[in-house]
Amino acid sequence: MNENEDGRTHFEELTLVLTLLVGSLTALFKIVEYFNNNVIIDESIVLAIVILTASLIIEVLLLFLFLLFKGCSLWTPEEHKERLDEISSEIGLYMFGIPIFLILYVLCLTIIIFITEYTGLSIVWMQRIANYSLVLILLVIVAYFSKTLLKNLSGRNIFGVVIRPIIVPVVSGLVLGVAVAGALVGAFLLLSGTYSIDMVDPPGDSAEIISFTITDTGIPSGRCFTYLHKANYSSETLFNNIDNIIINTSENSSKYMRGEKRSDGIYYLFINTSNLPSDYYTLDCEVTFKWSWSSFLKRKKLDTTIFYIPDKNGTS
Repeated sequence: MNENEDGRTHFEELTLVLTLLVGSLTALFKIVEYFNNNVIIDESIVLAIVILTASLIIEVLLLFLFLLFKGCSLWTPEEHKERLDEISSEIGLYMFGIPIFLILYVLCLTIIIFITEYTGLSIVWMQRIANYSLVLILLVIVAYFSKTLLKNLSGRNIFGVVIRPIIVPVVSGLVLGVAVAGALVGAFLLLSGTYSIDMVDPPGDSAEIISFTITDTGIPSGRCFTYLHKANYSSETLFNNIDNIIINTSENSSKYMRGEKRSDGIYYLFINTSNLPSDYYTLDCEVTFKWSWSSFLKRKKLDTTIFYIPDKNGTS
């Protein structure tokens, strides 16, 4: 192959990889954008979307690795170029294989959701098989890739350290664990969403009920911890806790508050102010994630709002 043909081949490879990179980043961005801007009602698809997002993260990392090794091979001495080309060709095999598996995975999920939506049948076991199959495929891909990469480096002296063949499976296992765990944690953080408290019915001179909505976008939570505080002018603590409530799918009530999580996925809270004196109050809310598989990462989403209850007689 002459120099012109070799340059044309490299250009075509880089064009194809950049196209795939833009497509993967676009798909990842759209998923994250949707989760961060919408309340997710159908909790059954959340785990599938987390796995899909983690797969896209691994795909993007492989594409960047390919560009790194391919770019280095263009300017390295001839004796090292062949080894770098071998590594980049191995990466190319996986970075084009993952999208095929993702397309099949999305197709399976679409069929499952369609059947569930229009027949009412619960086929959770099919969804679990699809999820576990994709995770298993990703494990095999990352394990085989890390083993191949380290095998190419076996026996070489890197920064004064000789890579021994015996450490290849050990390091491969570590790379596998870090890659998959990192991708899942990254997906979990990207899909966590936002959290906000909005006052629907502000307090008035005659209104006794104040209404709030608590919007939790992204990965849906199972319950919301809510605390009501009243201004305190006689100590170092600015606000004292006077009531609290845990809001979930069933209606709960406490001394001053009543709330529930309705079918639209939004928490609704009502505060009875008939026995509350005129003063400043704060409402502190936080959510916790529902599934045990995500309990290792306790990222709490919090929000606070302050409001004033006027005197019922019209004086403050």
